Amino acid sequence: MVSKKNLVIAVLLTFCLTAVLFWALPTLSLAPYDPQYDVNHDGKIDGRDITLVAKAFGTNGDPTVPVNVTNWPISIFGLGTPPAAAGFPSNLNLVGTYATTGVGHILLDSDTPYPNPESPPVSTQGGRYDFDGGGPWSLSSSFTSIYTQTFTYQKVSTSSYSILGELQASMTMKLTTSGPASLSLVTSVDLYAVSTSGMLTLLSPMGTAGIGWGTTTFTNTLVCVSVSSEVLTPIIVGSLERLAVTVTVSASSAPSTTLTSFEFMYTMGTDDFLVTIPIV
Repeated sequence: MVSKKNLVIAVLLTFCLTAVLFWALPTLSLAPYDPQYDVNHDGKIDGRDITLVAKAFGTNGDPTVPVNVTNWPISIFGLGTPPAAAGFPSNLNLVGTYATTGVGHILLDSDTPYPNPESPPVSTQGGRYDFDGGGPWSLSSSFTSIYTQTFTYQKVSTSSYSILGELQASMTMKLTTSGPASLSLVTSVDLYAVSTSGMLTLLSPMGTAGIGWGTTTFTNTLVCVSVSSEVLTPIIVGSLERLAVTVTVSASSAPSTTLTSFEFMYTMGTDDFLVTIPIV
């Protein structure tokens, strides 16, 4: 008769032998290889992966897996396909520029290279790549609109997010008058959301700034303007929506004068046109 002691020993030996065989023999599976189950990323799913999972059993944490993409095509200007969506940092720092390949007036991340650098710039006047404007305008004591343009950010978000905090924008302009003038400029900047169909919805005014001069002669005069406003209640931006900023400039003069030219400047790598949007 087999004693209880011998029976226990036999059971333990059988268990150990089974475990050794399970570890040593390759596992046959009808399912295809799935890298998400390859915990140690050695190209095979085996007992080592099970051991790693067993050691971590019962733990809790953030299920987000950090991914570092090093070869993502970043251009939307014929150099590749942009990502369909992206996450945003806590402070979105953007620069305004112009893409000569047809995208037009855009906002880009401040560390993004100048778009399509092999294309000739719109202009090199004053050592800057891009500007637009016009003229002449006959100015009087009533304000006349001399510039309106919308710059659209090229990224959309993977999910909805909120804007809360101080909106900021700074820009550089150049103007010329036909002679001595007492001139006033008013600049307004507004923040919009752009839907997938291209419809713009006003999110918040970013600020309005007025500046005036006594009688003086303006000849290729550079003017720097900054605006800001505080968003106290979170503004929700929906997933797959883009951001856009509209700039409007008006001018007046008393006595009347002629504004012969006005240029709104935007150049990558400079402070010509910068926008900061706080994301939470």
